[in-house]
Amino acid sequence: MNPHELTTSMYGGPVDSAVLPATIPDDSFKEAQGSILFVERFFNHLLKSTKRGTEVKICITRSTSMACSLHQHAGEVFTIIVPLGVIARLRVLTRMLLEYWDQEKKVVILNSPLDKIAPDNWHIPSRMIPLFGQNMDQDDEKFWTGLAELDAMLSPAPESAQDVLELQHLALVHLIAHEFTHAWERHLSILKSNMSDVSLAPYDLHRKDLEKCIELHADIMAVELSTRILELQVHGADSDADVSLVRGFLRMGYMVTMLYSLYDPERKYLYAYDKDRYTHPLVRREMSIDFIRKIVSLLFPDMLDHVMENVKHGWMRCLWAINDMNLDAMSGKFGKIESGKLYFPIGLAMGGDASASYIAQEINTATNLVLRFVNLVKDLADEEYGKQ
Repeated sequence: MNPHELTTSMYGGPVDSAVLPATIPDDSFKEAQGSILFVERFFNHLLKSTKRGTEVKICITRSTSMACSLHQHAGEVFTIIVPLGVIARLRVLTRMLLEYWDQEKKVVILNSPLDKIAPDNWHIPSRMIPLFGQNMDQDDEKFWTGLAELDAMLSPAPESAQDVLELQHLALVHLIAHEFTHAWERHLSILKSNMSDVSLAPYDLHRKDLEKCIELHADIMAVELSTRILELQVHGADSDADVSLVRGFLRMGYMVTMLYSLYDPERKYLYAYDKDRYTHPLVRREMSIDFIRKIVSLLFPDMLDHVMENVKHGWMRCLWAINDMNLDAMSGKFGKIESGKLYFPIGLAMGGDASASYIAQEINTATNLVLRFVNLVKDLADEEYGKQ
C-alpha cells in the first residue's frame, strides 16, 4: 500500500460509489468528487510552485466522522481525509436550512455568549443527534439510519437543489482548504519544533499559543483559498461572471455561518475557549467574514460594497434559518424535549452589526494573535528559502 491507501484504510477504507448511503444521492457524491478533484489539482500546483511540499492527495473514506484531517508522510507528501460522514451532514444540514428560505418567521431567539450554561442544560432532540451529536456516541449503522430518517423529513423547494450542491461544494472547499493550510504553511513542523517562549518573544507569542495560532491561521487561509478558487471557477465557466461571483459570495456568507453552527452547536461561555486550541465559533465566524472583506478588497476592489452586501445577506439568511430550526426543535418537530432543558440544538448569537463590545474585543484579540503568527511563519519561510 502507498501512504495514501494506508491512511485511507485507517479511516474506514475507500468509498464504493455503487453503494452509497441514502443521504448521499448520486448527484451529491459526484459533486463532492468534482470539488475534491479540482482543489487537489489547485493545491498540488501551489505546493510545487512554492516548493513547500511534494504532493497532496484528498481521499473520501467510509468514516462517519464529522471532521476532515491532514496526515503527513515522508518526503513532504500529505493525505487529506474527507469522511463520507462530513459530506452527508453537510447535505442534510443544507437541505434543512434551505427549507426555511423565504419562509422565515423572524422571531429571534438569542442567548448571550457570556452566559455560563451548564452542559447538562443542552439538549439535542433525538432526530437531530446524527447531525449534531458527538460521533463517538453513535455506531455506524445507527448514524446512517438516523441521518436518513432526518433527511426523509425534509422537503426544501425543488428549485433549491442546485443551491444545495453549491453550498456543499463551498463548504467542502473551505474544510479541505483549512487542512491544506496546515501542510502548505508548515504548521505541523512548527508544532514539532523546539521553539521556546524566548525564541517566540520577538513575535509576542508563547509556546502555549501555537496550537490556537495554527487553527486561526488555517481559518483565514481557508477564506483566502476558497475565494481564489471561487473566482477561478466562476471566470472559467460563466460568461456572466460578475453576477455569478456575487451570488457565490452570498452563498459563501451562508456557508461560513452554517459551518460554524455544525461544528460547535452547543455554544460554551465566550471565555471558555481561552485554553482551547480552537477559538469560540462566533469569533471564528466573524473573523472569516472580516477576512472575506480583506480578500475581496484586494481582488475585486470595485465590487467590494456589492459583494459584502451579499455576504452579509447570506449570513443573515442562514441565521434566520437556524433560528427557525431552533423554534421547530422547541415545538417537538425533531423529537421530544426533555423537561428543564433550555438550549437546543444550536446556541445562537448574532455577531456582525449586533455584536457587543466584548465580542469585538475577542475578535480583535484573535486577529492580532494570528497576524503576529503570520509574521513568524513568513520569517521561517524566508529563512528556509535562504538555505536553498
